[in-house]
Amino acid sequence: MIIFCILSTSASPRFSTNSGILPFQTSAMQATSQVTTPLKKVVIIGPECTGKTDLSQYLGSHFKTEWVPEYARAFLTKLNHPYDKSDLTKIAHGQLRMEDEWMQGASRVLI
Repeated sequence: MIIFCILSTSASPRFSTNSGILPFQTSAMQATSQVTTPLKKVVIIGPECTGKTDLSQYLGSHFKTEWVPEYARAFLTKLNHPYDKSDLTKIAHGQLRMEDEWMQGASRVLI
């Protein structure tokens, strides 16, 4: 199952799943956002090898906007030991940094 989450820099985002809508905390995401116009983020999450990257690329092309690659993939590829709990924080911060960088070129939505 792939889960879509649409995040807004001006409203509280919610996860959309097969079982309904779930609230999601975004204080860290909103704190790092530097966009002055409303920008929606479409977040695609799910298990490995389910087509998240292909879907992200397609959506970015369809909506003529930027899509942000998965930071964890590159991070874990370069890691020379099994990842641990402290690495998860590094991955989260890295993903947020990438999103902030790519927001500048996004048009109304960031995938």
